[in-house]
Amino acid sequence: MIVDLQDVVVRHPRSSFQMAIPSVQIDAGEFVAVGGPSGTGKSTLLDVCAGMIAATSGKVEVLDLDLRKRRARRVVRRRGTYLVQRGSVVEYLTALENIVVAGEIAGIRRDIPAARAALETVGLLDQAASRVSNMSGGQRQRVAMASAVYRRSPLVWADEPTSALDAANSDLVLAGLRDLAHQAGAAVMCVTHDTVRAEAFADRLLVIRDGSVVEDLRRTDPSMTTQAPPTHEGVLR
Repeated sequence: MIVDLQDVVVRHPRSSFQMAIPSVQIDAGEFVAVGGPSGTGKSTLLDVCAGMIAATSGKVEVLDLDLRKRRARRVVRRRGTYLVQRGSVVEYLTALENIVVAGEIAGIRRDIPAARAALETVGLLDQAASRVSNMSGGQRQRVAMASAVYRRSPLVWADEPTSALDAANSDLVLAGLRDLAHQAGAAVMCVTHDTVRAEAFADRLLVIRDGSVVEDLRRTDPSMTTQAPPTHEGVLR
């Protein structure tokens, strides 16, 4: 088990919002989409699991580390990969440089052939020398995914990674997240407003309203889409 939450409460000091999660567990190789209306706690749940913020109370264990401890939260942030809307990349660096630098920050010795191989897995080897500032939104996200492959990240958190993308690129990014789970063995959590599209790729859908998980749907549940997960060439090869 990669993520284990029990009786978790998060209160924000400057608002009346409260998130209460009785129990959520996420395994390695699982792609979990997190949906629900705006302002209900989706990103808060992601940030708690990523060690970005501390829970007010309850058990938060990630990678068998107790995230009540500040040092444990630092370790989890270092080992995981966090994807944001524009891609977790440095604009003025090339695609290859982004991967190598992210690895060095995580304590990985520079390995150019491995970094190029990671770019090849997402179909961007021909863009290795291109600056990220010149890339599309979908390409940026794929560079960030290549970084996760290079670093062998056991966790990937994605906060609305497709919100600025068209349908075709959204599908490519979601397929890449699915492949990071199914092929690379990462535990993947993805916050999204587009739950219909995410259901086609995810193994589970957590629906959050008013700070609580009101549904935990799995692909075998009749209420989750019966559509088979689409396949895309050139996402993770």
